[in-house]
Amino acid sequence: MILKNGEEIWSKLPSVNAAQPRAHNIIRQPTGLTRFAAQVRGQSVDTAFKLFITPEMIRIIVNCTNAEARRIRLEGWVDTTVKELYEFIGVLFLAGVFHSKNQSIKELWSKLDGIPIFSTSMQRDRFVNLRGCIRFDERETRNQRRFKDKFAPLKNIMEMFTTKCKSNYNPSAYLSVDEQLVTFRGRCPFKMFLPTKPGKYGMKIWILCDDETSYCINLQPYIGRVNGVRDVGQGTRVVLELTDHLNGSGRHITADNFFTNIHLARALLGRKMTYTGTIKKNKGEIPKSYCQPYIDQFILAFLVFKMTLLLFLRYLRKTKQ
Repeated sequence: MILKNGEEIWSKLPSVNAAQPRAHNIIRQPTGLTRFAAQVRGQSVDTAFKLFITPEMIRIIVNCTNAEARRIRLEGWVDTTVKELYEFIGVLFLAGVFHSKNQSIKELWSKLDGIPIFSTSMQRDRFVNLRGCIRFDERETRNQRRFKDKFAPLKNIMEMFTTKCKSNYNPSAYLSVDEQLVTFRGRCPFKMFLPTKPGKYGMKIWILCDDETSYCINLQPYIGRVNGVRDVGQGTRVVLELTDHLNGSGRHITADNFFTNIHLARALLGRKMTYTGTIKKNKGEIPKSYCQPYIDQFILAFLVFKMTLLLFLRYLRKTKQ
């Protein structure tokens, strides 16, 4: 069968070894914490926190924040410390615990109807100053780095964080790739408006997660066009980059129709991984003979084979979709 793009020929007959799982697709590595991360099991919460937000990352943020406060000559500024930055992060966590995103700082620190734990954790004015001055990179080299990457102000810290996400956990055999909108309405060169999302405005993040535990294994920000150049084959690039450290592991990746194409499936097979994804009927990978409208009351399904690739087509009546 010839595809709509005229490039591929599918067969209804599977290859001889199609039903036999390959040796590299059998995951023998135990799922869960790595040996290093498992050492903190049973210890304090802050010890587990430091597995991901390391002391080195905190020191970088402290130094960059102090440098920014000196640059703008903030009145009455006293250099922050590692201890105080942990307190600042703790206050941010508290705001999440109390679902305070729609409350102003003045309300949270109010002596009349505020939440007492905020004022006892940190002075309001100090929190405001830290929030305004916090930085994650060296300003002197930022413009040079930003020319190549819009995410430059956060890139170093983000890479350190994702490295820890990958090194602290052994993923299961089944993983998923999808997008998440981190709601945000401030200034950002790659802020997006997605009307179908609950938050609508924010930064889009590509994420690779474990299907069994929902653990975030790897992530990558969407920064839009770089120097006006369109990112052709974006879905394929994102999946391959997010799973690059899993080459040869035999993992199975699942994603939606934005990512699905035959080139991605082949590329993952070349890396000893497999793929499952939904696909739109207007994609070129669908055989011509199966693109005709169906009016039967029953669900029609086909299994179409091409070497080690498999295409499963399922047609539903519009009333059932």
